[in-house]
Amino acid sequence: MIPETENGEYAVQVIGTGEGSYTLDSLAVDADGAPHTATFAGNTNINIQAVYDLSYDAAQPQNITIVSEDTTAPIITHTAINPQYLLNTASIPLSFDTNDSGTGIYRLEVNLDGSPLTSGQFLAFTVPGNHLIRISAEDFVGNVRTEEIPFAVVYQFSGFLSPIKADGSGIYNLGRTLPVKFQLTDANGVFVSTAVAQLLAAKIQDGIVGTEEVPLSSSVADIGNLFRYDSSTQQYIYNLATSSLGLGTWQLKVVLDDGKNYTVVISLH
Repeated sequence: MIPETENGEYAVQVIGTGEGSYTLDSLAVDADGAPHTATFAGNTNINIQAVYDLSYDAAQPQNITIVSEDTTAPIITHTAINPQYLLNTASIPLSFDTNDSGTGIYRLEVNLDGSPLTSGQFLAFTVPGNHLIRISAEDFVGNVRTEEIPFAVVYQFSGFLSPIKADGSGIYNLGRTLPVKFQLTDANGVFVSTAVAQLLAAKIQDGIVGTEEVPLSSSVADIGNLFRYDSSTQQYIYNLATSSLGLGTWQLKVVLDDGKNYTVVISLH
């Protein structure tokens, strides 16, 4: 409490005697005896020092403020992570650190997809899809810096296989069964048989790709618009019933469970 408060700024120093959190409450009484307060919550440890600036203006006593002189968030450093890795790429160690030029580091939290990580722990690229590393550092007066590092683990896509022409020049008879085929491998060239792949089709009119729709298969072996895996050829296959599409130019899209999709254009006449 500051009685008979005068205009200006006051410096408040806090020195920690142990580990814990605290609240700095400031009360100023104006000339009419009315109280005005400001609060700041911080954390501390033995010998941690923090300096706060308390500002008071009798003309606007309700605007009393208290802020830390340390307003700079910690600095975070970490191993460089590529935006994309092929499935089963060799694991790499993730190292990270943080430093703070002010009050020091109070908290450092690092996780991968919500699971905690420790510095030096190896990242395994064995789960297809999008992933997120989140690093958050906080100093003793609440300045926080957070870095998010996204990366994807993907399959190696072979491209569309015959009879589909990958360059989009293929012209096919309406009503025929058109096998849509491709292969997937990992970083070691090993065929992947466990992917989930879907096929979508969209009509192209005047160069504009229309609404995507689920095409029909001419094979009882196909389920919905899901590709099936043929272990004898290591291929994903969908027997497209072109009669379900109609005349014209179509975009076929393969949607994989690694988050990637691939398109090709066909023409039906």
